[in-house]
Amino acid sequence: MKYLIFSDCHWSSYTSILRTRGDKFSVRLEYLIKSINWVNQTALELGCNAMICAGDFMDKSQCTDEELTALRSLHWNNLPCYFICGNHESSVSDLRFSSIKAVESESRTIIDKITLLQNDPACNLIMLPYITETDRQPLHTYLEQLQLNSTKPNIIISHNDIAGINYAGFESKEGFSIEEINDNCILYLNGHLHNSEFINNKILNIGSFSAHNFTNDSMRYNYGIWLLDTETRKLEFIANPYSLQFYKLDINTEKDFELFSKIKPNAVLSIKYPPNLQEILDKQLKKYHDLILSYRVILNNTSQTSCVDITDVPLISSDYTEKFALFCRTNIQANPEILNSELAELFK
Repeated sequence: MKYLIFSDCHWSSYTSILRTRGDKFSVRLEYLIKSINWVNQTALELGCNAMICAGDFMDKSQCTDEELTALRSLHWNNLPCYFICGNHESSVSDLRFSSIKAVESESRTIIDKITLLQNDPACNLIMLPYITETDRQPLHTYLEQLQLNSTKPNIIISHNDIAGINYAGFESKEGFSIEEINDNCILYLNGHLHNSEFINNKILNIGSFSAHNFTNDSMRYNYGIWLLDTETRKLEFIANPYSLQFYKLDINTEKDFELFSKIKPNAVLSIKYPPNLQEILDKQLKKYHDLILSYRVILNNTSQTSCVDITDVPLISSDYTEKFALFCRTNIQANPEILNSELAELFK
C-alpha cells in the first residue's frame, strides 16, 4: 500500500515574529491552507491509499477564532486520513482531549493511543502517539498490546522523542533509544523533530512539511512530504512548493551576496550586513523580489536595527537590538520558549 505522510503542520496564525497579514488570514495560515490542499491533491494524483499526519497538526491545545475559521478553507479528499496526536495539540496527560478533534470526520481518524492499521498486507503498520518521559515504557511493551502478525515486518509511525540523537547542538536524553527502535521494527518514521534527517537506515525524522520560523534553516533543510510504499519499502521525498522558507543571511563581503541565488520561493529573510554594502543589498532585494515574502535587516557593527517588510510597510523599527527583542516579547503573543529561541537565532 502507498501512504502520503506529513508531519508538524502546527496550524496557527503565527509561530514566528513574521506577523504579516494576507488577503483574509495571516500569511502563515494562508500558506498552510495552500500546503494542506496541495497535500490532499498530491495524494490523489499519486494514487495513495491513505494519508498520515505524524503529529502536531495543531500548534496548541486551544485554537483561536481565526484558526478555526481557516480550517473551513481546507479541501479534504475522500481518502482515509489518520492524525497521530502530538504534544502540542493536547495537554499530553490525556490525549483523548485535543484540538485535533476539530478536523475529525468519517474519513479522518484521530490516533490517541497505539494503533495497528489492519488492512495492510505487506506489514504491521503501527501508529504511536506522543508519550511523556514520565509515562514512557520500553517500546516492546506497547507493541505487545497489539495483535501483530508475526510473519509481517513492523513499520512504526510515531511522534516521540528519540534518545541519543544530536538535535540543535545537543544530544537528546529523553525518548525511545535507538537500540530498542532498531530491535522492534524495520522502519521508524518519526514526527516531532522539525528538520528532516535519517538517523540510520531504519530511523527517519520526517521533519515539518512547512518551515515555521527562524529556528528552521531552509538553506540546509527541505520541507515537504514523504511517500511510503510498504510493499517495496521505498521512501520518496517531495518538497512542499507552498512552504514558507526562513533564511538567516550573514553578509560580510560582496561575495556573500551569492547566498541570494540559493533562496527558494516564499522566502522570509533575516539579513545581517554592514552599512557599506547597503547599495548592493538594495539591488539584490530588487532582483529577487518575486521570491521574497518579507525581510528584516540588521545593521552589523552599528547600534541600529530595523525590520522592513517587502511591501515597504514597516513591521517594526528599533534603535537597538535589545529594544527590538523587548518589543517582540511584549507585543507578540507566542510561546515564550519558541520566541526566545527565534530571537537568539536572529541576533547570535
